[in-house]
Amino acid sequence: DQPSVTVVGPFVMQCKGKGKEAQNGYEFWGGDDQPWRKSVDKSPVTDPAVIASETQHKEEAEADDKATAETPDHATKLRRCGVRIDFLLALTFALDLWDWYTWEVVQHLVKPATEGEGRCRFAELPGVRLYTGAATVFMSHCWGGRWGDLVAAACAGADTRRVVWIDVFAVRQWPGNGADLDFRGVLEGCAAAIVAAAPIEGTLLKDGDEGMHKFKAREAFLKSDEYQEVAKVLPFCRLWCVVEMAAVLNLGKPLVFACGKVEAPDRGGG
Repeated sequence: DQPSVTVVGPFVMQCKGKGKEAQNGYEFWGGDDQPWRKSVDKSPVTDPAVIASETQHKEEAEADDKATAETPDHATKLRRCGVRIDFLLALTFALDLWDWYTWEVVQHLVKPATEGEGRCRFAELPGVRLYTGAATVFMSHCWGGRWGDLVAAACAGADTRRVVWIDVFAVRQWPGNGADLDFRGVLEGCAAAIVAAAPIEGTLLKDGDEGMHKFKAREAFLKSDEYQEVAKVLPFCRLWCVVEMAAVLNLGKPLVFACGKVEAPDRGGG
């Protein structure tokens, strides 16, 4: 199938929805006996040719960042990969990403778009650069959460000139991105951080003897399948989010919790 072409301002984005994936969508699990994994099912990569090729790409990415890794210059470079929220909104509307999970945006949009561009950061794509700048707001969020809820949190109370730092756009989403994972320098340059924490329904909202203030109810919930699902979208259950929140507080920056949830309009045409 030919990809559909969507125009976001002068930026042309080719997208086939969730049917598009990177041709070489592999991950590197450092410290594992079989570190090279397939992005889709996380199964080990055993083909020596693939491992050799991906190792070379990883080393090239590391070499690209070697001169600035762990320096203020790299933090400044990353912070300049913030995106304007008018672009963020236009992209989300144009590609109808509201109900996508954030990990799906990475798998079906970010990685396919950057694979043929030297596996760069999404914010470094020629068309996207027009809408980037030094971020003033750091976005903390769960990849298991809905993209639309993250966008709503980024836009809350802002005008279109706000520039937000979103990891999936600012961090190289390919093996060899170790230099990008030190986000503290980015936080230092931002005025505030927003945590996208969409409301959770179900057992967490129960009162009385089933309420979370009861030890037995809380223990039962933590052992349940429901908790395993909730933990994917609740920032307080995700290590990266907790580390980010702690770093914000340590720096004395404002930490804002945006707890809204986007409701998609009825597309039934009735």
